[in-house]
Amino acid sequence: AENLLLKIAASIDGGTPAKDENGHAALLARMAREFPGRRPGVLSAQSLDILTKLRGFRHVARNTYAHQLDHGRLISNAELAVRLLPSLATDIDALERFMMADNNPTPRPPPN
Repeated sequence: AENLLLKIAASIDGGTPAKDENGHAALLARMAREFPGRRPGVLSAQSLDILTKLRGFRHVARNTYAHQLDHGRLISNAELAVRLLPSLATDIDALERFMMADNNPTPRPPPN
């Protein structure tokens, strides 16, 4: 999801949030908000909530040895990831519909 959101930020918003310690949180917050004149908010409240929970676990998982991981939390986060997929797909479909709509104010290249 992160790479997809970064591509949306770069191509539609015109840039990505800074890659600092708050970069992931800034990206999620940005994708949940409307970008006036360009796009609606990309992430629904449900997707934002799930991604925020998974973001916290991502940090722990990347900085902990496998034998130190909380297996219950690992299973819980796997279940969150499964719930995220249809929610995120719905969000991206809505963005695509907006971008394809005739009333979209975002400049598009002229047809060939």
